[in-house]
Amino acid sequence: MRGHLAHLVREETRPTRVERLAVDQQHRARHDERDDHDGVEQDGHDRTDDDVEGQEDEQRRGEQQGGGEEHRDGGEQTFAVRGHATIRPDFLHYPRHVIQTLEVPVVAEHVPRYAHHDDAGADLVSTEAVVLGPGERALVGTGVRIALPEGHAAFVVPRSGLAAKHGVTVVNAPGTVDAGYRGEIRVALLNTDRTEPYAVSAGDRIAQLVVVPVVRAEFLPVEELPASVRGTGGFGSTGHAHTAGGAAS
Repeated sequence: MRGHLAHLVREETRPTRVERLAVDQQHRARHDERDDHDGVEQDGHDRTDDDVEGQEDEQRRGEQQGGGEEHRDGGEQTFAVRGHATIRPDFLHYPRHVIQTLEVPVVAEHVPRYAHHDDAGADLVSTEAVVLGPGERALVGTGVRIALPEGHAAFVVPRSGLAAKHGVTVVNAPGTVDAGYRGEIRVALLNTDRTEPYAVSAGDRIAQLVVVPVVRAEFLPVEELPASVRGTGGFGSTGHAHTAGGAAS
């Protein structure tokens, strides 16, 4: 029992990879600082190794009091890792979650809305009632008109729930809305079910609108294209099954 408890203590006190990286960085910084300040006068007197170690000890005590919480110094976000050196998020390769927004003028009774703050597609709502028989398609109005800024496009894509549960999709997915288009966005819905009709009611969410930046290509006629590994292979040229080693067959 005593040996088991000792093993648990060792496991709990074993440093994590983040802690080891922080300690390594601290050691390298201490070594570099000693080299840089060896014989260099600052603040009117020479900094000795004792001065450097004293400041580092004071920094560590302040970080230990933080208990691994998030700190801000001069507007830059930093993290104290269990009493070790304070390290920046970019050192740990933390992603910076920045959501870019784009103002898009819209005329609509039901403005496209995102169901969640991090969704890519905004819901488009039907303004009319339509019954799609098995295999039938229809243009369904949304009442939405938008003015996209130049350099952007909007794509009408199916809703995954309608496709998976009822076989209802968008015929020309993704339907492209150009920046210069000012008319109503209408969705070409298709019922792929072979036996069951699907009824669309006014107010139903029938598709999603994804707004993305686009580039305008300048097509340059040439005699030959640059070679590539894939070459002219297409239409299933890589196969459909994977072997144990990950190669296609």
